[in-house]
Amino acid sequence: MIDEIMKTKYNSDMEKLTQEIKESKIQHELVEELRKEIRNIHEKLGNVEQENKTRIEKEKHHEMEQIKNLQNITHQKPDVYENSKKMEPKNKHISLVLSIVLGLVGLSGISHIYLGKIPKGIGILAVSFILIGVAGYFVDITVSQNMLNLLSILHSFGIVPLVGYFGFFAWQIFDARRLCLKYNKYVSERGKLPPWW
Repeated sequence: MIDEIMKTKYNSDMEKLTQEIKESKIQHELVEELRKEIRNIHEKLGNVEQENKTRIEKEKHHEMEQIKNLQNITHQKPDVYENSKKMEPKNKHISLVLSIVLGLVGLSGISHIYLGKIPKGIGILAVSFILIGVAGYFVDITVSQNMLNLLSILHSFGIVPLVGYFGFFAWQIFDARRLCLKYNKYVSERGKLPPWW
């Protein structure tokens, strides 16, 4: 009977042991499967992370390229605008007509303003007004003294400012033509406004 009890106990222990081994194997297999899954997930996360890094780097590179392009465009636009504005040569015939016709009516210097030499043109215009004013003053004095003959006007020094004005008038015609030719030569050779202009 003891044998039977021992056998039963032995069988029961063996069954428990077998059961534990089976459970242990199942647990071991589950653990291995979990480990495989964790490795797969880790690899997928690594791939996703690498893809994100690559995508972010590409986006940064693309943004930097766009910024460079925008900077180039913003730097080029004023130059293109200035060059297109200043590349046109001045018409020498218009300059000549302005200096002769307007110079005869006392507006010498307008051709210089047309050529872009505004301060010089205003200076010439002011000098021509002064010379005409002085000549007009002397002629007015002569007329008020009832000396209407040419000889009396010449003696009253009215002729000096008039001769000065006509000499000044002739000089500004030649100066405007010279400046126009100089401007056009520089623009045609270099395609931009002269630096001294």
